[in-house]
Amino acid sequence: MKQMFVLILMLMSGWSSISLADVLVVSRNGEHQALLVDPKNYHVIAALPTGKGPHEIAVSPDGRSAYIAISGNGQEPGRTITVLDLTQRTVKATFDLGSYRQPHDLRVSRNGALLWVTCAPSKAVLEIDTRSGKILRDWKLDQDGAWMLVVTPDERKIYTANLEGKSVSIIDRRANTVRSIAFESSQIGMDVSPNGREVWVHRMEKQQISVIDVATDKVVATFESGGQGFGRVKFTPDGKYVLVPQSESKNLVVFEAASRRLLETILLSSSPKVITVSPDSKRAFITSPSTDQAMVIDLVTWKEVSTFPTGKTPDGIAWAATRKSNERAPGQQPTANNIFPRWSHDGKKIVFTSDRDGDPEIYIMNADGSRPVRLTHAPGRDAHPYFSRDGRRIVFQSPRANGTDTNIYVMNSDGSHVTQLTNLKGFAGVPVYSLDEKLILFMWRETNNFRDDKKWRICLMKSDGSDFRAITPGAANDQVPNWSRDSQRLLFFSDRTGKNQLYTMKPDGTDVQRLTLNEFNDQSAFWSPDNKKIAFISDRAGNYDLYVMDADGKNMRRLTQTLAIERAPVWSLDGKKIIFSSDGDGPSQIYVMNADGSNLLCLTRAPK
Repeated sequence: MKQMFVLILMLMSGWSSISLADVLVVSRNGEHQALLVDPKNYHVIAALPTGKGPHEIAVSPDGRSAYIAISGNGQEPGRTITVLDLTQRTVKATFDLGSYRQPHDLRVSRNGALLWVTCAPSKAVLEIDTRSGKILRDWKLDQDGAWMLVVTPDERKIYTANLEGKSVSIIDRRANTVRSIAFESSQIGMDVSPNGREVWVHRMEKQQISVIDVATDKVVATFESGGQGFGRVKFTPDGKYVLVPQSESKNLVVFEAASRRLLETILLSSSPKVITVSPDSKRAFITSPSTDQAMVIDLVTWKEVSTFPTGKTPDGIAWAATRKSNERAPGQQPTANNIFPRWSHDGKKIVFTSDRDGDPEIYIMNADGSRPVRLTHAPGRDAHPYFSRDGRRIVFQSPRANGTDTNIYVMNSDGSHVTQLTNLKGFAGVPVYSLDEKLILFMWRETNNFRDDKKWRICLMKSDGSDFRAITPGAANDQVPNWSRDSQRLLFFSDRTGKNQLYTMKPDGTDVQRLTLNEFNDQSAFWSPDNKKIAFISDRAGNYDLYVMDADGKNMRRLTQTLAIERAPVWSLDGKKIIFSSDGDGPSQIYVMNADGSNLLCLTRAPK
């Protein structure tokens, strides 16, 4: 189920220079639509179709995508997630969950690459690749009614509130374990504090709030909820307050997070359901399905100040803070993505892709991360740069010709004289020169629609773009090819066995030999300069970490142990260092370390 994960993640990162004002996203359950609403004047910007029975909503950290759980109804349980493009105001994709039914609550990872979803009737939580819609992992809970979930800020743990099961389940993503805390009453609403220390759970029959300490997973406090009925739980983004809207008593209860003291009880005009809070913690918005409207709460004066119509039976509601990928809120760390690094052959320069100026472009910097210089200035995603051996040219991929089809280009290493080498439909990318630089190796897919059944093929052409030929048949996804030192063999990964495994073959596509065979995904592999070792990425420990093994597949060692996603490890020319990118702190950054995994350094934490 994890096929193509890393490559689709890399090739479809969704970086864009478009930026919109913030919007409210509201799921209109009774009309199978999602509304985009201006939070300033509450005017409807757009109404987009969804599947039947849209419920909870999760928004990507950059505010550009919204994911809506399609729960369906009693006669027709849902099994999909509708994906909205909030910049284009269109439906971007529909993820089919197969046998998993009634997705309800969901969250997006801090780098936007993963989606976590509850499917209560299936007693499962899913981990989904947001680029492909593939289910990467599923956790069986053995508990009824896991309708709601939260994810800790470090993304190590997932908690579910189990309504019918009268419990809270705890998923440890690193250990890949599931356990539950039993309660004597049903759990409905829950949220995790912004500092990741506490999970607050609303216990419905008891009309109580219980606080779970994340470090120990023990209940450390229980107190009255201040109302009656179903109630979500929501921390304000600043972490100061906890808001609990309650359906039967029709009130919004406000707790001080630090003291757990009840501060305010706000009487509402109608029965509340789902709540979201503005990023500045000054306003809350709560849907009311019984009155087909949403209520606006001033969190400074603690009063309901307005309502606005939503259409039939509003359910989920979420604030989308849409901004350029390099834009950040005051006090936040830089959010630019830096990815796909490659050394020059003399080891003095690194070429890479970054969206630090609002659009993914190619940059060059010194090997210590200093003096980054932007080389490309074109709309679309310029990526996967690769130096010629003399350092005078850089080959790369770009959709700049028509904004749709990605092709291979070459330019001087100062960014001048850009020349298009291929004119293919679909997606051609990840180009690398042969040792003598007479040939360019790359991967190609006949369409850029990553949800059809077309496969990645490995291709060759002369360095001037002539004599194009596909050397693998397209029966499986063959990806990220690179040359041996003598250019006599190619290393690549493929899902020919159902899982991504590592292979080698001759440059004409013959004599295919498999290096790995296991139940996990091994991918993005690169030979060391002496061809004696291979660095690659694998999820065999539950996350995409960096490994090294001998060229024959023996003596494998894990070099990174994080909850991040590592990508594209490449050796220095002397074989002493490995450079790669990782999203360990949110946006992807470029790291370098010794070939034994020691002396890890980040080169792009802050632009120099």
